[in-house]
Amino acid sequence: MTPTTKESFEPLPWSLPKPSSTRYQTSEEFMADYIALKRKHNIPLPWEQDKYKEDKVTLPRPIIGLNFPKSATLTMSEYFACGGITSHHTTTQDGRIGICMMENHLKDKPPMEGCNTHRNRKNEETKPIEVIFDIGLQGPPCYYASVHDGGLENIAKHYPEGTIMLVTRNATKWFNSFEGWGGILKAWGQRSCGFDGSLEGEGM
Repeated sequence: MTPTTKESFEPLPWSLPKPSSTRYQTSEEFMADYIALKRKHNIPLPWEQDKYKEDKVTLPRPIIGLNFPKSATLTMSEYFACGGITSHHTTTQDGRIGICMMENHLKDKPPMEGCNTHRNRKNEETKPIEVIFDIGLQGPPCYYASVHDGGLENIAKHYPEGTIMLVTRNATKWFNSFEGWGGILKAWGQRSCGFDGSLEGEGM
């Protein structure tokens, strides 16, 4: 895949997800509602599906981590790799995950099409990539599936049984860590992304 150049790329429209009532639920309340909804529609729960019974990790795949950089993206990727499933952070053997996801989004293709396998260079075995973290791209071009319009919808459309994971971190600690990390804050606010602190990317 060939990255789009700065000169030819216009920032994509973006907006923050609208808050829902689930944000005020405890984890116990959320899981109770989740299980009830699955039962209502006769959908087996992840840990009840035969295809995952022999695995250490029983969450449906793919597992897509939406948390921003400096919020345990590498730690979570390594955690799942320790569980014996193919997990990647930032890049795959086909290149940057963010570029792959952006180009597929714009073409209405599955987010990981063309970058969803990993070949073991020792035994030449090829396995599907089941977990991805640090999937954003600060640019140019700039792309975050959790913020750019249609990104989450594209994930849900093509991976309806997948798992979306969002790891949270204390906002102050995250910002202090993020602020001094590679100038990404300027890329977000002043250059390629145009994240200006508003709830939506007006006028973009």
